[in-house]
Amino acid sequence: MDAMLHKLEKYADNLESIVEQRTAELIEEKQKTDMLVNRMLPPYACFSYTTLKLLYVAADEYDNKTCVYVAL
Repeated sequence: MDAMLHKLEKYADNLESIVEQRTAELIEEKQKTDMLVNRMLPPYACFSYTTLKLLYVAADEYDNKTCVYVAL
C-alpha cells in the first residue's frame, strides 16, 4: 500500500512539473505572438487584439492600391 501511495505522489509531482514547464512555454509563445502582432498591426488594432474587444476601425483610402494576401 505504501508503495502505491509513493508511486501516486511521484506521478502527481511529475504532472505538476510538466504543467509548470508547459505553462512557461505558453507564456513565452504568447510574448512572441504579442511582439509579432505589435510589429505587424497599427496600435489601435493591437489594442483591439490584446483586449479581445472589437473596435470600429475606419478604412484608409489611397489613390494607388496593392492587394496582398498572406496565409498564416
